[in-house]
Amino acid sequence: MKYFDKDRLIEFLVLALKRSLWTFAEVVLIMVPMGVAVSAVDWKNIFEIALGTAILSICKSIVAGMPEFASDGELMITDSECNVKLNIDQQAVNSKKSIRLKVVPDTKSE
Repeated sequence: MKYFDKDRLIEFLVLALKRSLWTFAEVVLIMVPMGVAVSAVDWKNIFEIALGTAILSICKSIVAGMPEFASDGELMITDSECNVKLNIDQQAVNSKKSIRLKVVPDTKSE
């Protein structure tokens, strides 16, 4: 990731924590045996393993990145013949420092 300002760093951390909490919950649900009384479950062991996988998930997010947090580049339109329509709310743009655009190929035949 090329550029991190304070807002991007906070966004990254929130997404990484959400992902790690999801991993934590998955591990807890997988490790609780079916048909066993709640009092018979070794909760300490389950939570230790789940915490380890949550930490591993955060490390993986830092090293490998996250698809939810893509910062792959910039959009540059240089062709004067290019017909681009952007329906953007100007107030939304003014209230934020950046805007994300999703480029989808046009499947309509002319």
